[in-house]
Amino acid sequence: MQHQSNIQKYSQHQTIKILPQQIQFLNLLHLNVLELEDYIQKELEENLFLEVNTETEFQASPADQDSGQEEQFKDDDNMDDQFEFRSLDDELPDYNTKIENGYESDEPWQSPAVQPTDIREELKNQCNFLLIDERTQSLCSYIIDSLDDSGLLPTSLDVLADDISFSKNIFYTDQEMEGALHIVQRLDPPGIGARNLRECLLLQMERHESNGIEVALPVLLVTDFMDVLGTHEYEVIKRQLRVSDEALRQAVAYIKDLNPRPLRGFSEAGNFNNTITPEYVIEIEGNDIFVTLANGRAEILRLSEGFDALLKKTNDKKAEQFIRKKMEDANWLIEALRQRDDTMLRVIRVIVLLQRDFFLSGNIKALQPMILRDVAEYVGLDISTVSRVTSSKYAQSPFGIIGLKALFTHTFTGQDGKEINNQDVQDCLTEIISNENKSSPLNDTEICSQLAERGFPVARRTVAKYREQRNIPIAPLRRNV
Repeated sequence: MQHQSNIQKYSQHQTIKILPQQIQFLNLLHLNVLELEDYIQKELEENLFLEVNTETEFQASPADQDSGQEEQFKDDDNMDDQFEFRSLDDELPDYNTKIENGYESDEPWQSPAVQPTDIREELKNQCNFLLIDERTQSLCSYIIDSLDDSGLLPTSLDVLADDISFSKNIFYTDQEMEGALHIVQRLDPPGIGARNLRECLLLQMERHESNGIEVALPVLLVTDFMDVLGTHEYEVIKRQLRVSDEALRQAVAYIKDLNPRPLRGFSEAGNFNNTITPEYVIEIEGNDIFVTLANGRAEILRLSEGFDALLKKTNDKKAEQFIRKKMEDANWLIEALRQRDDTMLRVIRVIVLLQRDFFLSGNIKALQPMILRDVAEYVGLDISTVSRVTSSKYAQSPFGIIGLKALFTHTFTGQDGKEINNQDVQDCLTEIISNENKSSPLNDTEICSQLAERGFPVARRTVAKYREQRNIPIAPLRRNV
């Protein structure tokens, strides 16, 4: 008879558990200025225990108050002797009040005198000066409102006719919509209202032809050889049209000067979602570097008053749990914003220290090799945290706005054992491409070989990555006539 026995086995396993609040804090670090303001505004709307601290006066940041931390930097790298630091909260956002220089202004707040231009309203105003009836005017306005940000019309006319007929309870024919579109296409800028790229270019060339410019060959190229132009297969065009290199070169150059997006510049002027807002301000005075958080949030929020009394008065356990949960969330957010400011300031301090020569000169050649691990080890943070702090973050400096990611460079060892900066490789790559034969541009493999001849042995995929970073297209798209 066999006896069965239960055997207990014990083993140890190491696991890492990340609390939800830790994940939320890491997400806060990743947000840029505009995203953070949207996040704070949303929290103010959803949590009644939070309010804007309108009585905030500028206080020293937690990093500046922590004397132990300051001593560590002094002892390690004499950081404070090299640059100074100012208060985190140089500017407070206007959530409910308008604040000037951190203090409430006695003068009534006035909006800026210059306002972004609404290009669609300008187009409608142009229609007002045309001799068209009210019915056609209504169709033109509807078409203008249907344009995309590029100024093109992505919706077919029959769909637009059905939509406006349904919305106004008035029947409009496709022919009426076609006639209104032709009116819109006569407006400025040229190319407005085109239904595709080919029509957009042809509309611009038609306008130029009416001004006496010869566009016969460009019109033929755009009409019959649009796909060939896109692939730069100029030999096909020369063989079929039997045109000279010079005539084809001039025609292609003319087409390249046309605007494929008629509203480019107009739509972007009013698009604040793409606005770059610096997280940091870096100022230079002699050999001193001053680092500031442009929009610190450490003291912008506070707990609303009176809810402690509300908590004492309530006898409902669910209501009590709800109040306590909201108060805990509010307290956490206030503390998380302080930690965010502190973490960001600590990281930028180290970056400025490691790239001191660059910030003093503004010369990109002065950038020192620096990777995320260097900053993380110096500050005592995880690499992923430093990545979040620097991702999509910008600094205002005396020589313009710079992205923090552009400050990170690495080196590799050349054939002679000497360390090579990747910026030098990118500069050499740009020089090679600028001097290539444009009728037969170099591919990435050929560029790789020329770089190796100049002492920069890099892989082909590295060449492709550097080329993309410099916004240089592939070889076929660099081919000229």
